[in-house]
Amino acid sequence: MTGINFLHNNSQSQTFLLLGFQGLYSYRFLVFAIFIIVYTFILCGNVLIILVIVSNGLLHSPMYFFLCNLSLLEIVCTTNIIPVILQILVTNGIRLSLFGCLAQLNFIGSFFSTESFLLTVMSYDRYLAICRPLHYSSIMHFRFCCYLVLASWTSSFLMMSVVIGFLSQQDYLTMYYYQICLNIQSVIGKKKAFSTCSSHLTVVCIYII
Repeated sequence: MTGINFLHNNSQSQTFLLLGFQGLYSYRFLVFAIFIIVYTFILCGNVLIILVIVSNGLLHSPMYFFLCNLSLLEIVCTTNIIPVILQILVTNGIRLSLFGCLAQLNFIGSFFSTESFLLTVMSYDRYLAICRPLHYSSIMHFRFCCYLVLASWTSSFLMMSVVIGFLSQQDYLTMYYYQICLNIQSVIGKKKAFSTCSSHLTVVCIYII
């Protein structure tokens, strides 16, 4: 079985059992090693980018400043996700409280939103550099860049806090839709379930890539 199990019905004390992909349990050590290697490469690569930008004075420009923040964002985002996956692989499932699930969702959503805002800011930076080169230095000074980065992080967390606030008031019935789809045994049933969700999955995959 793959997915989420609900251990308590009371929404105030609801506990979720995250099982991961049970079909890969016999290969869990291989999958664990792969995730460790990928996680190490992500950390080393992004830390190296940050160190190079910070140590090289020629790279102290708005574009590389935003790139440095993207690398930092990548580090905290993967650190928020991959250790949980590793724990699931080792223990064959973990239990999370309702508050823990909402907190995890808040962080993940905030990080992805921040990435979108930072990419937008970087696009604006390139627009100014190309279309208004004479005014670029006076507009994109260091303090203004810090304000843009701070606004990206703050607005993302504020928006997700509102979303989480609404979700905390729901009965989580929609979470059972996912559980039903993942626990369907028949091939025809699985095809119908995933054909319904295919468009949403495609959008998510395109965004992540």
